[in-house]
Amino acid sequence: MRASTARRRMRAGATAGSERVQHLVFSVDGEEYALPLLGVGEVVRIDTLPAVPEAPPALRGVMSLRDEPVVVVDLAVALGGRKGLDAPESCALTAMTSLDGRPTLVGVAVDAVSRVIGLAPDDIAPAPRLGTLVQVEFVAAMARVERGFVPILDLERVLASEEVRAAVRAAGGAAEPRVAPAPPDVAPDPMDAPPPVAPPDAAPAVPHSAEPRSTTRAGSGKRSRRRRGAAQ
Repeated sequence: MRASTARRRMRAGATAGSERVQHLVFSVDGEEYALPLLGVGEVVRIDTLPAVPEAPPALRGVMSLRDEPVVVVDLAVALGGRKGLDAPESCALTAMTSLDGRPTLVGVAVDAVSRVIGLAPDDIAPAPRLGTLVQVEFVAAMARVERGFVPILDLERVLASEEVRAAVRAAGGAAEPRVAPAPPDVAPDPMDAPPPVAPPDAAPAVPHSAEPRSTTRAGSGKRSRRRRGAAQ
């Protein structure tokens, strides 16, 4: 998203809201910056972060947010400055970005969050085309405040920078969601098996001697009749 496009959206948002658009003001490397509040998911304190071995300069560490790992990048390095240090006031601003086509939650480390200000359309000035304060392509507009101007960053372009993408990729497995290990396969204990069930009693076999016998042989009746006929 170009800086001019971001500026037009901020002006349109202020007009649609009929008053002012809320912006979060924070400090990085001794300078103040601002972001539209709607673009920030959460503000999380990061006193200390576990170090990632062989991390690139823009990778600050990995924090746990509701038991899920979130990569934290150093905004100072992304803006071309020196790496920040963890302090009691250090915070991470969470935001969604797209990495390799997948939505990814990223934390952006800042030195401290100072206040929230409301900006009307007339309080937003065009971004400078040249400057040495920060990389100009990351500035969407300038906010007029009581003490001068505060750069409004284009967070989408910051998170799309090569330094930030390299930092997120370098986190690798440290940022993989934790999955509970599967229970080990345990062979069943034969002692726990239920006792075998006896088959139903079979019908008792009929003894051969108990089978009914025929007392009359086949044809015996005919022979008796012949003998009686012959005797007559």
